[in-house]
Amino acid sequence: MSRLEERYRTVLRLLPAGYRARWENEMVAVLLESMERDDPEEAEFVRDYGRPSWSEVGSVAALALRLRLGGAGTPRSLTWGAAVRLAVLMALLAHAVAGTVGAGLRLWLAGALPGCPSRRAPGRPRRRPASGPSRPT
Repeated sequence: MSRLEERYRTVLRLLPAGYRARWENEMVAVLLESMERDDPEEAEFVRDYGRPSWSEVGSVAALALRLRLGGAGTPRSLTWGAAVRLAVLMALLAHAVAGTVGAGLRLWLAGALPGCPSRRAPGRPRRRPASGPSRPT
């Protein structure tokens, strides 16, 4: 077993045990095949010092998360995944509502919306701008 294969098997430990037991050997074979090189020297170097790319690690992590949270194609026994997705959706909705209300309130207080409160204190008359040239002091 090469160092690269050991590293791929380490990454695949993110997957649930049952899924890994069924698919690990095939996945490792495909991942190793994707790293093959034509030059024998370079191939040996990759086997000894190569590492899984970040995109491969991210892909395996996303698959593990999808399997553990009950995404499409997983057993119905993982119903708590639906609860997690619903909670995230509700948090997103709450942030969207808060942002919309905050933006509307700012526009209303700035006087950009009809029915805005005035910025002067109640009972004080409005000041009119001085007309004509200003007087020197």
